[in-house]
Amino acid sequence: MNTINEAHAANSREFFYCYSPNLHEFLKARGQRYICSGLHEKTLRKFWQYRRDERLNGLLAEYERNNPNQR
Repeated sequence: MNTINEAHAANSREFFYCYSPNLHEFLKARGQRYICSGLHEKTLRKFWQYRRDERLNGLLAEYERNNPNQR
């Protein structure tokens, strides 16, 4: 990796960091498991870390299509 941006992009392709309790509950209700949870270093907001795969990407697309806050 040559830059911090490249490292961040590679990390984003492998992992998804969820900061939304509503989205986390949506994923949990559909059986999606997270790797770990933690607090953001600066904001102290809770997040859940998921490994990106086809299933997760599909669930994220479903959530986005049905999320009334996105309209």
